[in-house]
Amino acid sequence: AIGAPYNAANGLYRSGSVYFYEDIGFELLPRWEQTRATLSGSAVNDWFGWSVSLSANGRRVAVGSPLDPDQARPGYARVFLYTGIDDIWVPLGQDLSLGGMGDRFGYSTSMNGEGTRLAVGAYRGNVTGVVLTYGLQKNEWSPLGGILKGMDSGDNFGFALSMSRDGEYMAVSAPNRNTTAGTGAVSIYNNDGGGSWVASRGEILSDVPASLGFSVDISSGGERVAAGLPVANEARVYQQV
Repeated sequence: AIGAPYNAANGLYRSGSVYFYEDIGFELLPRWEQTRATLSGSAVNDWFGWSVSLSANGRRVAVGSPLDPDQARPGYARVFLYTGIDDIWVPLGQDLSLGGMGDRFGYSTSMNGEGTRLAVGAYRGNVTGVVLTYGLQKNEWSPLGGILKGMDSGDNFGFALSMSRDGEYMAVSAPNRNTTAGTGAVSIYNNDGGGSWVASRGEILSDVPASLGFSVDISSGGERVAAGLPVANEARVYQQV
């Protein structure tokens, strides 16, 4: 799934779209072809598709729509299910939103492999940035644990995030956080079994002023994390020891 948030879908300026591709080639000779119906935003400046996250089987997709920051509307996230009937995607559960104007909710999204857990970042929410997590119950999304927040104003906590395949671990970045030696931090959380998220694996702190965590990705078991440092033109991989 690839988002095109500035696409003028249906003639609507920067309403945004999400395109789907499938590898129809061979193991040593991949060939990607566009398949399935395209999803699109419904309003001007929705920026639909700014973030996307697919389930392991590709039949569920979470789409973030953080909106143009000049718009006096809250961002949202929406999950779709591919039915396989008439090439149709249908909404799975309700639209999700933090409700704050300009909070950039939906700037980052990540699902577990089954598509039953979802994390959504709003890096301008609550001044520090916030992350909300949800679990799917009877086709409705219910809060999973409390709201995760950054440490200081302007941290941009939730700018990027990544949930492990089993949904038990999550990496959340704060690329603007000031550390002793640089800028940027990535926090690693695990689910305590009761729905709450605990930062039991500590933090990865930048040792250079390079916006550590501009992008993040966690391994399926949660023991490795890749993080981008764009100011330093680097990407680093960290492993739990």
